[in-house]
Amino acid sequence: MPALDLGAVKNLDEVVVSGTSAAILWKPPFRVPLARLLKPGRNRLEIKVTNLWANRLVGDELHPDD
Repeated sequence: MPALDLGAVKNLDEVVVSGTSAAILWKPPFRVPLARLLKPGRNRLEIKVTNLWANRLVGDELHPDD
């Protein structure tokens, strides 16, 4: 069965195959079975990673205001 192993990603991840959400992952193992979503031919894979809000705030402090 085809599966996608994202390894050690952080913190919240969504895997989307051809526009359909396959899974939302928030803890290990970051693994998603894909067999039910894969179609013959081309498939589009999206991995959406959401970082902690605290990291965003730190990053904003490093860049000047526009």
